[in-house]
Amino acid sequence: MRTLAELDVFIGMTAYSTDSPGIGGRLREVPEDFQVREVLLDGSELPDRPAPRPGNWVWGIVRKRGIDTLTVVERLAGRLGVPLDRISYGGLKDANAVTVQIVSVLGVNPSDFLGAGDEDFQVLDAFTMDEPCTSKSIYGNAFDITVRGAREEGVWDALSQARERGVPNFFGYQRFGTRRPNTHLIGKMMVMGDYEGAVREIAGSPRPGEPEAGREARELFDAGKVGEALKEFPRGYRAERAVASHLLRRGGDYVGALRRLPTDLLRLYVESYQSYLFNKSLSERLVRGLPINSAVAGDSVILLDESGLPTIHRAVVTDGVRDRINELIRRGRAAVAGALIGFRTGESSLREWERELLRSEGVSTQSFKIKSIPEASASGGWRVLDSSPRVEEVRLSPLRLRFVLRRGMYATAFMRELMKPSDPVECGC
Repeated sequence: MRTLAELDVFIGMTAYSTDSPGIGGRLREVPEDFQVREVLLDGSELPDRPAPRPGNWVWGIVRKRGIDTLTVVERLAGRLGVPLDRISYGGLKDANAVTVQIVSVLGVNPSDFLGAGDEDFQVLDAFTMDEPCTSKSIYGNAFDITVRGAREEGVWDALSQARERGVPNFFGYQRFGTRRPNTHLIGKMMVMGDYEGAVREIAGSPRPGEPEAGREARELFDAGKVGEALKEFPRGYRAERAVASHLLRRGGDYVGALRRLPTDLLRLYVESYQSYLFNKSLSERLVRGLPINSAVAGDSVILLDESGLPTIHRAVVTDGVRDRINELIRRGRAAVAGALIGFRTGESSLREWERELLRSEGVSTQSFKIKSIPEASASGGWRVLDSSPRVEEVRLSPLRLRFVLRRGMYATAFMRELMKPSDPVECGC
């Protein structure tokens, strides 16, 4: 089933796995409608703490409301007097939500950490550990989501079809930017070596619906009035201000302007373009009527560990082993995977529609080795195609869903499959 939502098409999500009518509804009328709690590898679901261990790292259980993870980290760095590179966490969490996650800090006193919160976030607990918290510390996330105004009589059919056919493991809306969903466009320009275009997409190119101050600054930047644009950009527009400030001093040095940005942000741009290509490829697979929760000849599959997380082991399915592979998939020990295309991706390992996608985009696997900004290069990898959650509870009036997803999977992709919104922004996805 295809989607007609403009934003979905823009970020590569052009199909559904199910054909049940969407249940509609709205998410996030208040942040409490979208609650997220990290689940650690040892099975601890926050705010329950894992067993502390002696060490120089302090893990804090941080509850935040209506604020993004990076802002929390910046405030913690300032209040604890530590550089940002001494703070680590398992993943970024939604801003328009109530979330509980681990943030770890090197070389601070737990009692100081406990007192570092404010009106937007609180540190519920702090304890020592012998290593930082990273994405590898996290099994996944537990969600408690309320959908208001949904067509509740359709939820059982929608859930049944999702369970039977699988849920496409799309990169969700947040991956591409909430205020301006264009991070993949910036990444594509970097991959193609169009550094001027990338800078102009960061600081120019105003879009409908943007805040007035930001739109005026972008119009000035597009008109070549970089100094005036810099004065107009609000302080929160860090990337825009950084590239404009550099160009004001060294006009035409677009590579230098990009390198004023944090390496993690540059990588995020390129990885967002990878994500767009993955979404496009997964959509094409669905349109062709191929399954995502069982393998056919020519598919790549990756083995899963005992907890269901991906390993580094991959195999290509042939007719001779297909039945055995599908038995592993049914047992939760393997999954069909799609390529996250990078410079180490062998084109022979790609399905023919993935190769055609690269041709239509005008890029190759080697394009992801970014010569002028090598630190932003992307080597590639593999991603599971099916993100079926473990649904733990369904309540009605209003509809409330409690479920668990493994790390790297998006709750909004699952909710999109159920709701099938005509306007994802309006519905709160």
